Amino acid sequence: MIKDEAGKMLYDDVAKADCFRRHFESVFTQDNNIPAYTASKAPHDSFTDITFSYDNVFKAIMDLKAKPSKGPDGLPSFFIKHMVRRISFPLMLMFFAVI
Repeated sequence: MIKDEAGKMLYDDVAKADCFRRHFESVFTQDNNIPAYTASKAPHDSFTDITFSYDNVFKAIMDLKAKPSKGPDGLPSFFIKHMVRRISFPLMLMFFAVI
């Protein structure tokens, strides 16, 4: 159910699209073509002091709230917590590989 600014129900696809366009135009800003983040600003070795131990990974997983809803990876946190002993070590190795 989509309603316009006046609360009128919209049924036509073009009217719905126009309503969304007006809303997004009202909440977003015009792009100024200046990147919000440039990787070159960070020193090349700025993340060399980060360490991932088995205990760090294990604790971070156990600190997750056990929710049945899926996260961005498609897995619910209660499942990840259930698998914590099996996945902490491989995750630690993966984290080491990317830094």
